[in-house]
Amino acid sequence: RPEVYLLLAEAQRKLGRWSETLHSLGRAAALDPLAPQVHYHLGFAAVHTGDLARAQEAWDNYLRLGDGDPRRRDVATRAQAAADALRAVLEEEGG
Repeated sequence: RPEVYLLLAEAQRKLGRWSETLHSLGRAAALDPLAPQVHYHLGFAAVHTGDLARAQEAWDNYLRLGDGDPRRRDVATRAQAAADALRAVLEEEGG
């Protein structure tokens, strides 16, 4: 059940185990690809593991699906814009 993986990911996040968090959220997303909150958290876990492309994809999915939480939507929009800006700088600098 995706809820179990979401709870596991929350515990892993609190312990700072970002790779494990990312894995658990990936499992939750595979089980329920239409769960917006999974994609929201997946974006942040991906950033913590250095996977900027996966973070952007997760936030794109979250924003497309939406969950009706205006605060979370605002945070995801700002995180997506920051990730876009960082990717542009990295491409500009050849990285």
